[in-house]
Amino acid sequence: MTKPIVHKKINKYLRVPVAKLDLHGYTRREAEVELAGFCDHWLNQGGGVKLLIITGQGWHSPDGLGVLQPLASAWLKQRGYRQRPAKPRDGGEGAIVVDLPIT
Repeated sequence: MTKPIVHKKINKYLRVPVAKLDLHGYTRREAEVELAGFCDHWLNQGGGVKLLIITGQGWHSPDGLGVLQPLASAWLKQRGYRQRPAKPRDGGEGAIVVDLPIT
């Protein structure tokens, strides 16, 4: 007897992120590699999930301006992923919530 194929049901009304990626301390290049791997992983799982990308606000940057949030936001926008600032409980201005499409 063969095992039945189980299809993963995706909840498009998910309110909380299913996973988070913390980019604190990463260089631009490292952050881009991690972000690509993180999103690819979840897309390979079928997509349709909400993710939290923590970028920080740049308080520890030499000029006090964050570089990871603009980088991550531009990277996500370039790929057409829906994004928005996180709620205060999830990191507020130092984080981005991403809705990955169902693949």
